[in-house]
Amino acid sequence: MTEYEPFFVKYSTTFSKYSYTHLTKTEKYSNIYVKEGITVSEKEERFIRIAEKRTNKILEQIRLLGNCSNKNNYTYDDQQVDKIFKAIEKELDLAKKKYLINKNKSRFSLR
Repeated sequence: MTEYEPFFVKYSTTFSKYSYTHLTKTEKYSNIYVKEGITVSEKEERFIRIAEKRTNKILEQIRLLGNCSNKNNYTYDDQQVDKIFKAIEKELDLAKKKYLINKNKSRFSLR
């Protein structure tokens, strides 16, 4: 038994590329709160699956946008390029702020 295997493991299941360890009781294990059943929450697994797909789609679209830089096939000026990248940067900043808002929430206290 390795240091990461709890003594109360019932069985393991592999789904997609993520492995879940099914447990018999609720425990705090490896800094992850384990609910009856799995160590990695279903919400986290769904986030990973969807975020990876969406990020890869975005990266592919950015690569395709880079193909438009070929002057043999397209005509454009610096203002058009600046407008494109300002729009992308603006949306990227807005998306990033959504993650930071949840992180920076603090509670008011008079103590």
